[in-house]
Amino acid sequence: NTASPRRRSSVMVGIDYGENIGRAIAVISQVLLSIEEIENNPTSDVLVRELAASTVNLEIRFWVDSRRSGFLATTSKVAQAVKEALENPTELLMDNDVKKALEM
Repeated sequence: NTASPRRRSSVMVGIDYGENIGRAIAVISQVLLSIEEIENNPTSDVLVRELAASTVNLEIRFWVDSRRSGFLATTSKVAQAVKEALENPTELLMDNDVKKALEM
């Protein structure tokens, strides 16, 4: 419903079959927590959406309050941040629990 200022957005990202899905989800989850334009409640989701021919496609779903930030600009910011974090996950600042999960 576009009449509501709070809107859910989503971004799809494909990862190679050889990549660790849990690690990718952990990195993406940390990215979502670092973007202040994303609403904390309800929480964001990272879901395995499709097993495509050459990638595992993840759907990243999050909420944006368009009274505080632009819907399209926030969606673009998420897409860029996720892409960059997945290219260089060690550059992402993470707490010890996430670092341990990534080392598995």
